Amino acid sequence: EEEEEKGRMETEARQEQEEQSRSQPLDTAPPHPEEDDLIAAEVLAEESWKPQLPLARIKAIARSDSQVHMVAQDAVLALAKAAELFLEQLAEASYRELHQAKGKRKTLQKKDVLAAVDASAQFEFLEGTLEDV
Repeated sequence: EEEEEKGRMETEARQEQEEQSRSQPLDTAPPHPEEDDLIAAEVLAEESWKPQLPLARIKAIARSDSQVHMVAQDAVLALAKAAELFLEQLAEASYRELHQAKGKRKTLQKKDVLAAVDASAQFEFLEGTLEDV
């Protein structure tokens, strides 16, 4: 009897969750744009991660696309996190290339970054884009 009651309660809870998810469309924007800013501010306050890149610059870059008119603050935070993770991986790969060169230098140089791009399929999309930098 206890197992039946437990199963019934779980089924009811699942049904309630499904009803709530159906009543709240996922792809709609909040009624007020300020809510996005509040949500993003809450995330920043709660999370231990703090962006190292300037959020205003990231937002400006995102808006530089002619098809993008507005950028939600949570999207800016996601882009900042993605950019930081990407740069961290590229820097680590470049550092490995520096140490594989078996030289005495300790300064990461452009040639180390180019070597990391050439050595890893992960950075294949960057080939040919960094020579002019």
